Amino acid sequence: MTTQRWAALSAVLVVAGLLVAAWGGLAGLLVTVTLVALLALYLLPSIAADQLDHQHRVAIVALNLLLGWTLLGWVVALVWAVMDQPAGLRRPQNNPASGGPR
Repeated sequence: MTTQRWAALSAVLVVAGLLVAAWGGLAGLLVTVTLVALLALYLLPSIAADQLDHQHRVAIVALNLLLGWTLLGWVVALVWAVMDQPAGLRRPQNNPASGGPR
């Protein structure tokens, strides 16, 4: 997922939280904040893979969504997401100083 998609998802969750807060007062707000925090924690491997532009981020997201509910699946997805990729497998990134990929 791109950063824009994560921002859109966050905006939807904030709006949902405001609606729940208006409906349920402080307790509704606390429940919403807790659920959003737990969702972000659950999706941490997927977010890390996206932010690090991991070569296998689709597989990491699939592993996170399908087996993340098991602690082992979540840990494997997180470790995989933050593992350094060999230099030959890294995607070229834009380098503004040189005007092209580095």
